[in-house]
Amino acid sequence: QQLRFLQAPSSRLEANMISEEQKEQRKMGVGGSDLHNILNAEPYGCERKLWYQKTNQHPDLQEDLSKRGVIKRGNKLESLVVDEFLEHNPKYIISDVDVNYTKEHNGVTLIGNADAVIEDNAGNVGILECKTINAYGYKDISKHDRIPMSWRLQVQWYMYLSKKRYAVISVLWADGWEYKDWRIPYDEELVEEILESVKHFNGAVAGFREPPRLQFSDKRCTYCDFKS
Repeated sequence: QQLRFLQAPSSRLEANMISEEQKEQRKMGVGGSDLHNILNAEPYGCERKLWYQKTNQHPDLQEDLSKRGVIKRGNKLESLVVDEFLEHNPKYIISDVDVNYTKEHNGVTLIGNADAVIEDNAGNVGILECKTINAYGYKDISKHDRIPMSWRLQVQWYMYLSKKRYAVISVLWADGWEYKDWRIPYDEELVEEILESVKHFNGAVAGFREPPRLQFSDKRCTYCDFKS
């Protein structure tokens, strides 16, 4: 069976080992994974927490090292998610992997890192975003046939930066080896809302103005690293 890659993908391990310069760029710029925080999107987004991070505030609690394992596991499983995507969607090919996008907009560096670029048999080029989740998360999105807002914001960001008009979010529950995907069209109205929120947030960072706190009873505050 011929692999449907236009070019050989780079090593997933190498692709996910970013330089200190790239880490600093992500910290100072705005990436796709920042958006749910900037828009305070539930269930985990918090603009104030991101403001603390972007302004180099020290957390009150030590880093939860268990999160590193989850991130590493997700990175290593990305290539398997790509395989599942191709198996379930034979009309697509992978044209590139780990593609970085940057754009200067209103004095802010906008950053995107797409897991892969895909192309269907009609020549339409889009973005592939790979996700691995646990049993609870997979059953929840399968039951309601919906994906988290943070994922939608992320792929809209990548489509905006790459000038693509669709994205596919591929989701794998690795332990049960079950897979689903969603094709998401570009939403210009949502992107305009995102850009306006990014502009407002960047102003708060540049002016060192703390965003409003969430209600203390909000569950997002329960395990936050920033308590003060």
